[in-house]
Amino acid sequence: MKMAGVTLLASDLTILKRFYRDRLELPVLSEEEHAFTITAGATKLTFSQAEAGAQPYYHFAFNVSTSRMDSAVRWLGAQGIEVFTEEGSAVVHSERWNSDQVYFHDPAGNIVELIVRHTLPGETEEDYHPRHVLNVSEVGLPADDVPELAGLLTGRLEEGVYLSGTDTFTPIGDEEGLLILVRTGRIWFGSDRQAAVYPVRIELEREGMAELQLLSYPYYLRTGTVNS
Repeated sequence: MKMAGVTLLASDLTILKRFYRDRLELPVLSEEEHAFTITAGATKLTFSQAEAGAQPYYHFAFNVSTSRMDSAVRWLGAQGIEVFTEEGSAVVHSERWNSDQVYFHDPAGNIVELIVRHTLPGETEEDYHPRHVLNVSEVGLPADDVPELAGLLTGRLEEGVYLSGTDTFTPIGDEEGLLILVRTGRIWFGSDRQAAVYPVRIELEREGMAELQLLSYPYYLRTGTVNS
């Protein structure tokens, strides 16, 4: 499941743009008065102005091609970005997902992840560089009833549960794109922040043009090839 575009809300676009452009060195594709878009590999990631007083935050992940996640930690450190550590390690390994990942926060409090999935082709042993960002591969969608939302997505999108799911955590899709369904209030891994509902728009690369709102949540999925 490929995500061609992801739109999230943010309270301070100026600070966030500087972070993604100057710290993470991801190109700014376009900017307007109330939004800007960066190129994250094959995905256009847009941050749009949140309503006054709102402080939205999200979890999302970038697939990367480098297997040298230790070098990603060093690169982020050189950029002044502090990474999350678990049991003294900044690189978190998942046997079940056959992956290695690094977590950090951006200035908006988003829980950002760099993840190399060893099942995907094109892996390299080069040191991390921003050119190794392939796409946005995960977006978190908190829900009060995870099985209900999972049932809607598997039925309407014809996408399966990735590996396995529970009442509190169910990933939908595949290694190229996952909708991470978590119960509201659950702590996002890599942080101390509770999962909360904020508006999200996701454009999926697939045949047929359609837009779907997910139940009563402010989550919108648009299908169809996105124009450059």
